[in-house]
Amino acid sequence: MIINEIAWAGTWSTLTSDEWIELYNPGSTDINITGWNLKASDGDPNITLSGTIPAGGYFLLERDDNNTVSDIAADQIY
Repeated sequence: MIINEIAWAGTWSTLTSDEWIELYNPGSTDINITGWNLKASDGDPNITLSGTIPAGGYFLLERDDNNTVSDIAADQIY
């Protein structure tokens, strides 16, 4: 699994809470990430993940709601 993209401390909307993280699975098998933690070195954020990243697929985490990336549904809200 790779942390593919991060939009942190705001996006084009200039709202500081509009944040998202995209994970990528470059492998040939699905990865069940349920129970994994994604945690910053200072402890915030500390996200317990839930779901599966398909082989060759992406997993989108959005902060607070599903409106940050308007054209793609979030796989998990944190």
